[in-house]
Amino acid sequence: MPIPEHVVVWAYRIILGREPESAEVVANWCGVADPRDLAAAFLASPEHQARRGRPFVPRVAARPDAEALDAWHRLRFGTP
Repeated sequence: MPIPEHVVVWAYRIILGREPESAEVVANWCGVADPRDLAAAFLASPEHQARRGRPFVPRVAARPDAEALDAWHRLRFGTP
């Protein structure tokens, strides 16, 4: 089962602190089998490693919407 697009977009926002480059990039990552593998790939990326040591400011609002919460849950615990 493919990863929903909103999970990929929120992975970019939460882990890399930015928006994805394009819809094609998002579609590519949607093919990953497990959202935890997506999170692991982003966490191991040179881009994320370069961010280490700088303050991490997740782009999740104080009152995140249901889509953001679902994405975080899937990235942390896998597909429900």
